[in-house]
Amino acid sequence: MPSTGRAPPIERLPSELLDKIFSCLYLEGGYYCALVARTWLQPARRAIYGHIRLSSRTHAEQVRSEKLCHALSACTPARDCVRDLEIWAGARTDDPRFPHMGWLNHIREGQLRRLTIRICAWTRPTIGLRPVLLQSPARSSVKFLETNGPLFDGEDQSSSASDIIDFPRLESLSITLDIDHVLSQWHRVRFTRLRHLTIRGYNGLTHSMSQVLQTVPESVISLGIQWSSSRGMILKSDERTGLSAALSKLTHLEKLHINLNVSEPASVLDDALPYLTALKELRCTGGSYSARIFLCLPPRLETLYMYYCSKESYLLIDPAVLQHASAAVRRVTSGQLALQNFHYAMESDLTIEGEFAEECHSAGIDFFGWSFYRDRLTPSPDGVGFSSLFEM
Repeated sequence: MPSTGRAPPIERLPSELLDKIFSCLYLEGGYYCALVARTWLQPARRAIYGHIRLSSRTHAEQVRSEKLCHALSACTPARDCVRDLEIWAGARTDDPRFPHMGWLNHIREGQLRRLTIRICAWTRPTIGLRPVLLQSPARSSVKFLETNGPLFDGEDQSSSASDIIDFPRLESLSITLDIDHVLSQWHRVRFTRLRHLTIRGYNGLTHSMSQVLQTVPESVISLGIQWSSSRGMILKSDERTGLSAALSKLTHLEKLHINLNVSEPASVLDDALPYLTALKELRCTGGSYSARIFLCLPPRLETLYMYYCSKESYLLIDPAVLQHASAAVRRVTSGQLALQNFHYAMESDLTIEGEFAEECHSAGIDFFGWSFYRDRLTPSPDGVGFSSLFEM
């Protein structure tokens, strides 16, 4: 049969379809696909190099990362495919600075979408890693940044203390803070397009967490606050007042997820909610609110989630608290509140819950209570609460 001069059908597949197919492959599968046809080479590279993970937690991981960095430095088509970069700087290596990351200086403007940084050794210097990230196109390109405090700790000798560290494209920031973090460089950081901010802390409300909360940009419409602890924390009076005051300033917020593991009721939300007039969605954990919260819900609020995440929080919950929630239903009926969905994933008095569900139905509110969630949730490791419910 005479040749038509056209490429086989397998080589004429649209690049968008190839990208979709190759994204489902393991790394080894991407290597094999790169050898099939010339038209498959670049889509295969996008699958292989689209997500890069560099680690110095062990000697073997560091050697592998150095080889990968060398390949990215030498091969421009491969380097141009990197969209998601993950960095783990560990405590067991001799050099946490990743000396072979110069390839980041040669990525295209706007190329890198997501950057995840895990600095596992809190006390080790990061001065070698910080300039590479903050002075390369990575800083001006990234839209999603997940990091912990050391990236903004310490002095940077490579720039003036008055220089602004601008993230012009950043839309989402997740930062994890330890009690020892001081964020000495935080005053220099600017996020002009930031929309989503998540702050995670250890050992309760720390100075660094308060520092971040005091400087939340007005562009942020979604805020998550969470601290991790094996036991419930106690908020001091000045801490509770400071946290309420910081939240009260965020009048532009549309979504708030506040997960505070406290061992006694705290009126943080009761004090702050009247000021959050733009809020449409609220997710809160047991122990960070009281029954008075139903009188303080902002008028534009459409969705409310309430649940507990620890044994200490659960013990604070009154099984009859839904009796107080009738105040919110009355506000909906009178047109003072826009609530449409109410998720209450806490054990409650089933008689009271049934009566409250009828009230919600009459007011046009979709209510999902304990009778709905009881058989749908997986208990947390401590046997009390559901740690994976409504993740931040």
